[in-house]
Amino acid sequence: MSETKIADTRRFRKKAVVNAIDSSLLEGVKVSADTLSALNQYIEGQASIESLIVDAKRRHARAG
Repeated sequence: MSETKIADTRRFRKKAVVNAIDSSLLEGVKVSADTLSALNQYIEGQASIESLIVDAKRRHARAG
């Protein structure tokens, strides 16, 4: 993958993450440090969105 494509993908992911965090904060939901760490891994291309969803579902199932 070209450097330009990687940079574009990273910018797209970062914008999506910032929007999701802002939306959560507007709804009064605090984003945990673990979630922020996972989202940063996603931005950097070290984790897929699918893996983040699986992890979130797992945490929710344990909490509920």
